[in-house]
Amino acid sequence: MKALFFTLLIFAAAFLGYDYFMAPPGTKVVFKSLNIAAKKHDDGPVFKSAPVEDNVTAPAKETPAGTTASSPPPAAVTSAPSPDTPPMAKPKVEANGFMPPTYDPIEKLTTNWTKVPSSAFPRPVHLAQDVQFKMGAGTSKMAAGAPVVALAFDNSAVTVAPTEQSPARATVPLEATDLKSNLVAAYEDWKPKRTAYLRELYAKKQAALKAQGVFVAPTGSLDATGMPTRNPDGSYPLLLASIASEQVTEITKTNIHSWGPPNPTKVDGRDGWSIKVNYDAKTIFGPMPVDAQAVVVSGKVKGWYYIGSGEEVP
Repeated sequence: MKALFFTLLIFAAAFLGYDYFMAPPGTKVVFKSLNIAAKKHDDGPVFKSAPVEDNVTAPAKETPAGTTASSPPPAAVTSAPSPDTPPMAKPKVEANGFMPPTYDPIEKLTTNWTKVPSSAFPRPVHLAQDVQFKMGAGTSKMAAGAPVVALAFDNSAVTVAPTEQSPARATVPLEATDLKSNLVAAYEDWKPKRTAYLRELYAKKQAALKAQGVFVAPTGSLDATGMPTRNPDGSYPLLLASIASEQVTEITKTNIHSWGPPNPTKVDGRDGWSIKVNYDAKTIFGPMPVDAQAVVVSGKVKGWYYIGSGEEVP
């Protein structure tokens, strides 16, 4: 028995030695881990190439939990000015402090050539095409180039008559007359005249303010609370005194249509009053009603301002 035991032990040791040292990789029976190690050593790591695709955006990296993803700042986009669009010129203050006004394009004043204020009419124009006029007893026709009178313009249609007193009427498209070019020429002629007029008012106003010194409210022009009082006709002694002293020059006693009530207001943190005044201002279309307001603080007229734009009335 002992001899048999030693014989089996010798065979087992021989088999283990063969399996460990001599058996080819992948065939080992007892030491199987050497099969895997040998395979890794022989083959090496495998890198699988991803297929190449055109115009493929790389996937976003995952953000670890508890952190916030940060996006790269967007590239700055600089829009170069169009070479066809000249830069808007800034108004230059003149030596005496006067700043010439800027003027809206006529398309804005006419709402893209759909409306023109009634104060612009009647206006002499010429026909650009033959037009049939309706009269009580029938119709009459006038040829292109004939002088007529434009009486109104609304919704891109012009109402014309042979003369201002004629009962004959015709409603035609804007292109059927030279009203558009007529108004454009009038506007271009009016702008420098308006600038010269405002420059004259500014100089006149500055001279008046320099000469008057401290403006003093007329006696009885304020009540016990400091609110401006009214005359029987609705006007205000305080505002009339401001106009008389040429604190404002575009507004006069003769071109005012109405005076509004005094409304409490705040001016630079102080209590004051604002009083609306509707008056006729000179425009390209002739005198037109405009709303302005006088601002009164501490019993004095601080200034006159257009309602809406807030610009000071000259």
